[in-house]
Amino acid sequence: MQRISLGRMLGVQTTVGWAALISYLVVGLLAAWLSLWLVRLPLSWALLAGLLSALLFFVSEWLHQFGHAWAARAVGHPMVGIHFFNVFSSSEYPAEPPLPPATHVKRALGGFWINILLGLLMLPVALSLWPRGAEVVPNTARLLAWLAGFGAFINLIVLGLGALLPLKIPGGGLNDGGTLLHYWRAGRQGPK
Repeated sequence: MQRISLGRMLGVQTTVGWAALISYLVVGLLAAWLSLWLVRLPLSWALLAGLLSALLFFVSEWLHQFGHAWAARAVGHPMVGIHFFNVFSSSEYPAEPPLPPATHVKRALGGFWINILLGLLMLPVALSLWPRGAEVVPNTARLLAWLAGFGAFINLIVLGLGALLPLKIPGGGLNDGGTLLHYWRAGRQGPK
């Protein structure tokens, strides 16, 4: 699978796969359609809302991974990369010796809190700008309301709280919640 490099930032290499590019295109189109329907943006504004929504999702996911990178560096076992495999991404680490469960737990807890904070910052903006009933709202305010609402949802629900659901990722990996559950169980069983 070919990877497209987006460069190194803060010591971490970021790459995207073709499936990620297609996934973000789908997010953009879906967001454009939803902004047409929910905040009644004209088509050209809705397309802009879709583009900005896809970019907002990407940046929010990257910041989530940056939180993991920061936590990994703090525990002395840093990440080397972030790879976007669809709208989500994975943390990439160099070959490591077996690490204590607490190290994995600390690294797994690094991401979700950033998204919770971002979502909580966006939520009051969305609530204050969201069009109500027949009120006349300029397109700029509708666009900002859409982006704040979309950002609050993506950050609070999907990347914040959703990251804590214990799930297995196709291909054998675990999301943050799956990692926490796995290493919590391993820590309770003690060393073997």
